[in-house]
Amino acid sequence: MKDANVKKLYIYENFEIDNETVAIFALEDNDFGKSIVFHQHLGIFFVDQTTKQLINKYKDHHNWHGFMISRTFSKVFDLKGHLPIVDGINVYLPLSGSKGRCPDWVGLHQVIGFQQKAGYAEFVTRDGEHFRLKFPGHNLHDIIHKACFISECHVEMIKQNIESFAVLVLKQERVGLSKSFKDCRCKLHCDFQRMEKLAWQFWTNYFAIALLVTTEDYEFDREQAIRVKMNQFNKKTAYLKKVHVKWAFLLELIITVRCNKVSLD
Repeated sequence: MKDANVKKLYIYENFEIDNETVAIFALEDNDFGKSIVFHQHLGIFFVDQTTKQLINKYKDHHNWHGFMISRTFSKVFDLKGHLPIVDGINVYLPLSGSKGRCPDWVGLHQVIGFQQKAGYAEFVTRDGEHFRLKFPGHNLHDIIHKACFISECHVEMIKQNIESFAVLVLKQERVGLSKSFKDCRCKLHCDFQRMEKLAWQFWTNYFAIALLVTTEDYEFDREQAIRVKMNQFNKKTAYLKKVHVKWAFLLELIITVRCNKVSLD
C-alpha cells in the first residue's frame, strides 16, 4: 500500500474483530497503528492493537472455541500445518509474512477467489476488490483446502446434532471460500464422507484436548495450574451458559472433576 494512501486511512479506537472482518494486516514500526483492518462495512482503517491482540479478543467475545475446532479435527483426521480459527462457515486463516512477527489473517468466508504469486497470497472479495498478503514458501491451495475442509466438518457435525429438529439454516450470502471444496474428491474428503459418528469422535477428542491443557503448561506448580486454567474456563463457560447450556454444563463438570483430581494427587 502506497504511503499516500496509508495517510488517508482513519484510526478506529477499541475495535473488535467480528465475522464481517475481511482481513487484518500486521504492521511494524508504523506511527499510525499496529495493524490495518479491512472490514466489509467499515472499510479500511488503523487500530492500535497487534493482530495477535485482535484475534485474542475475537476468540474471547465472538468465537469461544478459538483454535479448538481446527485442533480437534486435525487430530481426528491427522492433519498437519497451519491451524485456522473455525466456527462453522466462518474461517480465519493466519498467513505469516515473516518469522517472529504477528501474522496477517484473512477471512476465507469473506473472499471468493485466491492465487499464489511471487511470494504473495492474492485474494478477491465478494465485492470484487483485490488485496494481497506476504506469503512465501508454502502451498496456499493446500492450506486453504485444509481450512475449508475443517469448516465443512464443523458444519456437518452441527447438522448431525440438530437433525432431530428437521431444519438447518445456512446464510448462503456469506459463505465465500468456505464451501469451495465441497465437491472435492481427494482422499481426505472421501474419508470424511465415509466417516460415521463424526460428532462423537469430535467431542471425545475435543474434551481430551481440553483436559490435557488444564495442567500441561504448569506442571511445575499444580496449584497454579488449577487457578489459571479454572479462571480461563470460567470465562468460556460464562459465554456458553448464554448460548450452549448443555455443553457448558458438561465442560464445567469435566474440568471441575479434572482439577479436583489434580489437587488430590
